[in-house]
Amino acid sequence: MENTSKLASAGNTKTGLAKWFSLVILLMAQIGTMGDNSGLSVATASLINELGASVSDIAFANAMYPLIAGACMIAGGMLGLIWGWKRLFQVGALLLCLAEIIAAYTDNIQVFIFAARSLSGFGASFLIPAVLGLIVGIYTDTKDRAIAFGAVAAAVGVANTAAPLVFGFLIDKFDYRVAFEALAVYFGIVFVLGFALEKIEKPTVKIKFDFVGTILVSIGLLAVIVGLLKISEWGLISPLSPSFHILGISPALPLVLFGIAVLIIFLKWENQFEIKNGACLMPQSFVKTPQLRDGLYMCGMVFFVLGAY
Repeated sequence: MENTSKLASAGNTKTGLAKWFSLVILLMAQIGTMGDNSGLSVATASLINELGASVSDIAFANAMYPLIAGACMIAGGMLGLIWGWKRLFQVGALLLCLAEIIAAYTDNIQVFIFAARSLSGFGASFLIPAVLGLIVGIYTDTKDRAIAFGAVAAAVGVANTAAPLVFGFLIDKFDYRVAFEALAVYFGIVFVLGFALEKIEKPTVKIKFDFVGTILVSIGLLAVIVGLLKISEWGLISPLSPSFHILGISPALPLVLFGIAVLIIFLKWENQFEIKNGACLMPQSFVKTPQLRDGLYMCGMVFFVLGAY
């Protein structure tokens, strides 16, 4: 707790606009990451007409962002502790800016999926943890921090509502390429504004990056997410495609179970890694501290409900 209180002591002395300017930048980043994924669904018809995308391609493009972001989010958070949250923030914004440029100018749906959407996922896996880490570091007062986290939660809802409308307007008036160009400019502005964020000291304790844990959590989350996403295509128990099955059953459920098994191994590995190195991707406090555990459950429910809509 002592180290946390020293991270941004200068932020406590500011008032008014100066105090909340950093939060405005962080909210812009959060809105951008959510808006990027929400707006893609509006561009479906344009991608089919101009890039010759199939329904399967569109589904894959929509899934690629949360797949990569979800699999790499925890590792991105650990990189923030090593690099510093401000640097992680700007790297994430730059990756997203580059992703939108590729999306705007490519004429190949495979490049759109595997380059643009993958890069968007990596950018989000850096930017989202950086937003949360910067809030904790900049707003050390509990009331200010509560306001900041509340604003981030509200920004998620605003982005999910407004992004399809803005994307739709730009596509109707111009075309889908202009919409992605606008997003590229937006993330470019977020990157530049990142220089104005308050500098937060990195932890004095040297942190070792957990490569094994990163691989395990990435494989586990990818397996679970892909398995769940493919239920409608592969079937839950009975295979929808007779030629694609594992011992007569759909591969979706075995893939999910495999992912869960890998995540259990990941948690056991993290326990040993934390004992040995003092820091890990999934600290035991997340599991053992009731307040933190309840907070994780609440965040999960919020994103589950938002995702359903």
